[in-house]
Amino acid sequence: MTEIVSEDAWEFIKTYPSSNCEELLFKPQLFDGISNELLIKQISGRSWARIKAPFLLEHKDYLFGPKLSLEQCSSSFTAAFKAKRLSNFLRSFDTGIDLTTGLGIDSYFLGQYFKSFTSIEYQDDLIELLKHNNRVLNSTNNVIQARAEDYLKNISAVDFIYIDPARRGSKGQKTVAWENCTPNLLELLPTLLEKAQLVAIKASPLIDLTESLRQFKGACTAIDIISVKNEVKELLFWLSPTNHTEIEKVPIHHFNLTSEKEQQFTTSLSEIKNAELKISPQPLNYLYDPAPSFLKTRAFRVLCNNNPNLYQLGNSSLLTSDVELNDFQGRCFLLKEALLHKKKTLSRLKKKAFSVISKYSKIRADEFKKTWQLKESSRHFLILVSLDQLTVLHCEKTNKITKANINDLK
Repeated sequence: MTEIVSEDAWEFIKTYPSSNCEELLFKPQLFDGISNELLIKQISGRSWARIKAPFLLEHKDYLFGPKLSLEQCSSSFTAAFKAKRLSNFLRSFDTGIDLTTGLGIDSYFLGQYFKSFTSIEYQDDLIELLKHNNRVLNSTNNVIQARAEDYLKNISAVDFIYIDPARRGSKGQKTVAWENCTPNLLELLPTLLEKAQLVAIKASPLIDLTESLRQFKGACTAIDIISVKNEVKELLFWLSPTNHTEIEKVPIHHFNLTSEKEQQFTTSLSEIKNAELKISPQPLNYLYDPAPSFLKTRAFRVLCNNNPNLYQLGNSSLLTSDVELNDFQGRCFLLKEALLHKKKTLSRLKKKAFSVISKYSKIRADEFKKTWQLKESSRHFLILVSLDQLTVLHCEKTNKITKANINDLK
């Protein structure tokens, strides 16, 4: 690893546009002792950090790693949230381990809760980088180069183990299933539960929850689906060797993190399965598009079940109500009008400004937008939904929702 000591190089990194940085590969070396490849990593890394981990930009000498490591790396927001969640499951914070450290964002935040924390990483190009960045961040985490499987065999029992298996196959293709990750999570599971009081496993948001619970054989004590501004970012399984919760009763926490607040809704597979369908055949005054985490679990059915004024709209995933709900995880709209999907009816919308949401599988939002030559709008929306007939709902997005609290309607 080459450290950047030149002030001119740092100034270049901070000001060079990230969109053009790849072109540096084809230019002569710009600074003595610093490869253009290293410059590209730092320019791209700073661009990533502005959105995912802005605190790193406060540390001038922090060095970023390869693009692939950035892709799987947690944001500082989700890493800090996971670390805060530890107190819900653990009472002892003596020893912790991150078995798949990568760039070390999770390790940095998790390590602050333990007397001793060890970061394990196998890749040569990341080890020295981790040690350097630990010094820059004043982290006391130990950094050890080892394969997760090998290290785990030879350690004594610890309080906590965190693992984020690499979701890439042998040919670099993206994968989801546990047995295709590196390390193979299912093969490692018995040893993980033997060595730790608590295990946290980061998964692809695409993972099948029910199948995963079966594969964990009753060890899962909770599932966290973590969204940032209603976009699913991470899925976390919390496992304990002493857990006795039935699979269908494992708490599934839907968390949504915004700059203003932290939203939470908790349900289970059993509640989702047994929720009675409450359907409105026609849209009411307000429409609610549940956050993607609710679509993944179908927990929006529990929302309707718990709230007398909330209904599923037809067979779609849209919800509707005559009451304006507060603290809803998702997008909220005031219905302006419902239009049948007919050329004569929709012609007056042509070339106007609307964002489009399609809940109708045969017409994509971008296709509809192109057909009617629509401009973009952050406030006015058209939602395609199949009711008795294909219908276009003209809505206005509402951010100021104060009439009722969703919990008050239970």
